[in-house]
Amino acid sequence: MVRAFVNCGRIATPRGSRPLGGRDMGALHEVADGVIVVDEDGVILEVGRSDRVKVPEGADIIDAEGLLVVPGLVDPHTHAVFAGDRSFEVEHKVAGKTYLEIQQMGGGIHHTVDATRKASVDELAESCKVRLSEMLRQGTTTVEVKSGYGLDTHHEIKSLRAIELARASAVQDVVPTLLAAHAVPRELVKVRDVYVQMVIGEMIPEVVRDGLAAFIDVWCDEGAFTPDECRAILATGQRAGLGLRMHADEIGPAGGAALAAEMRASSADHLLHATPADFRALRDAGVVPVLAPAAPLVLFSHKWPDARALIGDGVPFALATDFNPNCQVSSMQRAMALSVFTMRAPPKAALTAATLNAACSLGKGRTVGTIEEGKFADLALVDAAGVDEFVTDLSRNRVHAVVRKGAVHYNR
Repeated sequence: MVRAFVNCGRIATPRGSRPLGGRDMGALHEVADGVIVVDEDGVILEVGRSDRVKVPEGADIIDAEGLLVVPGLVDPHTHAVFAGDRSFEVEHKVAGKTYLEIQQMGGGIHHTVDATRKASVDELAESCKVRLSEMLRQGTTTVEVKSGYGLDTHHEIKSLRAIELARASAVQDVVPTLLAAHAVPRELVKVRDVYVQMVIGEMIPEVVRDGLAAFIDVWCDEGAFTPDECRAILATGQRAGLGLRMHADEIGPAGGAALAAEMRASSADHLLHATPADFRALRDAGVVPVLAPAAPLVLFSHKWPDARALIGDGVPFALATDFNPNCQVSSMQRAMALSVFTMRAPPKAALTAATLNAACSLGKGRTVGTIEEGKFADLALVDAAGVDEFVTDLSRNRVHAVVRKGAVHYNR
């Protein structure tokens, strides 16, 4: 049945199907007293002012109650499949321990790996479903979910199967990623090349054979994997048909950004130690930088890219939560607000970064990320007078209702 969302107090959206940089990031298209008409497949037929859009006879009318309507939020970097708890690490952080020092003490990724390996696929799937439900209530309609806490073929595939199970019942479009090179497992730390060869010769072929991932991801950084190791893994994944994503230069300058540009990855994420030249190289290579402002906060590194400089250089960046056991932020609303107050991102540019640009980093810019004819009606109905009020609120969830493919799936 055709649906019409009427009485939209204001519709605010970026436009287009490619990532936006420079001034275009903040140039939202806004319509007061708007109407959105959606076909039976959830695709937008028409958007405009109520006095210019004719609602088809017999349409299912949904009253937006004067709320702000923005595109459904897109989270392009999460680690939502894991077991265990790492809240004990906060005491070490407060005492001045670094990320790598905590890992060497038995915390960090390896602590989560131990718990995740012990969990069943059903346990991992159920906890992921809970996290996805919370993300939905916060307005997220598309979300990438990584493996990466198995660190061997059996347990990485178990994690991806958990993502597959959660995806089957999720409202959101869930994009699965094989984070093959998150860390070298403890048992192979002295023969790390054995693990790299496991990823290349065993893990990637099995994952691709079973169709369990859309992307492959690696962490190119100090204390993680070298550019040469990452290049070999990414090239294997690329030949097998996987898209490329990267954790890059978060802990230190390790050449990750340069490698992402060289391989024309879909995204390069974190980039806390990337230089202006690195960001320009990513821009020129068509790589979307995915920035997660909550990560430096929880790591106590307090080092953020300057959004104003990126906008000045025409770099079309995206935002993400980086939700993981070390960064318990599942709300893209919080990610946007943090980008304003830590990265100095203009609020309207932050919305573009959390919608269209994030969608483009996942290869979905033609179908979601904006409110336009021909795209799916993925919407967040927000209790705010305008974008600035919505984006800068750190205090509460302002999302009143969430629409996925034209159907209301959450209504507060």
